[in-house]
Amino acid sequence: MRYHRLLILIAIVAGTVASFGQGRALPAGGELAFMDEPSAYSPNSGFKSGLEKLDRRDYAGAVADFSNAIETHPTFEELYFYRGMAKGYMGDNRGAVEDFTLAIENGPGYYEAYLHRAITLYFMKDYRGTLADCSDALEINPKLAKAWRYRGKALIQLGDPAAAVRDLDRAIELKPDDAEAYYFRGFSKYALGETEAGCLDFGVAADLGNEEAAREKQRYCR
Repeated sequence: MRYHRLLILIAIVAGTVASFGQGRALPAGGELAFMDEPSAYSPNSGFKSGLEKLDRRDYAGAVADFSNAIETHPTFEELYFYRGMAKGYMGDNRGAVEDFTLAIENGPGYYEAYLHRAITLYFMKDYRGTLADCSDALEINPKLAKAWRYRGKALIQLGDPAAAVRDLDRAIELKPDDAEAYYFRGFSKYALGETEAGCLDFGVAADLGNEEAAREKQRYCR
């Protein structure tokens, strides 16, 4: 009962996070912020202008520019990746997944595309898809803290908090100031009956600025 009750709370929290599925724009530096600088190679001016529009949150304009560039450079994976980002910000999850898939097909080692497809699938509640894509991203780049975190979050949703703790341990090892990783690890430990350890993680997450962790600490850690 404890695990399922907490899982409901996680779902409520996830619904308040800026996500692809609700058509809300993410703030700068949000979950789907750019992983790396784009390639120095620009197929044409459409790529550059698309990036500029994406930065200005003109998502429809960015999609149009990337689509025009794809017509002349259909194998350039970054065009699909950034068009997928723009579609995601517009709330078009399925379109984003399709473009991330095209980015992967044209650039099989493109771990950012695996990661962002995993994040999109998470908000679509396809947790097994998130698990698979995070695993593929980590095979290419095992130092992706966000991939460890999202794989841990998917494992929680799939009912395996013990495995989630292991992945979240790795996320925290790679990024010690990741408040969300501490929060979800605290949730997992609490679900496993490790109340004291879970509360410690809630406390760290709260100290790092996670407001939900602060509320959970007050609610469960008397």
